[in-house]
Amino acid sequence: MELDDNAAYALASWAHFSDDVSDDLLRAVTGAFALVAAADGHLSPPEVNRFLQLLRDREALFFGLDLVRVERVFRDICAALVADPKQGRQTALEYVAAVACNEQHRELVMAAARIALLADGRELSSEQDVLVLISDALGASPL
Repeated sequence: MELDDNAAYALASWAHFSDDVSDDLLRAVTGAFALVAAADGHLSPPEVNRFLQLLRDREALFFGLDLVRVERVFRDICAALVADPKQGRQTALEYVAAVACNEQHRELVMAAARIALLADGRELSSEQDVLVLISDALGASPL
């Protein structure tokens, strides 16, 4: 079976993400935020800014983080989620689920998803639906 251009782009983006981001918590936070931010089919500047602010606010957890590189990777996986939502959602949820056994990490990932939900000043049903998927992957409450 031959991949279409969107699927090929999405697979390449997720492979780069996996190569560029080795920290499980950062992968989970990025994946959760991207899932919510891209749920409406596009990524807005306020969503990108809020994601980067989230990382800056938790600098102690992500010491030495190259925010320019992380922003590029974040934009890339959001575009991948839009290009191939089904595969992207599955991949992002796998990254999210990888931290489910750590309560503090679960709470941080859920907080990131909730922040993403409000980052552009709108709370859409598609974003709420993704929040439920994230909480299910973590075994957490969406509230």
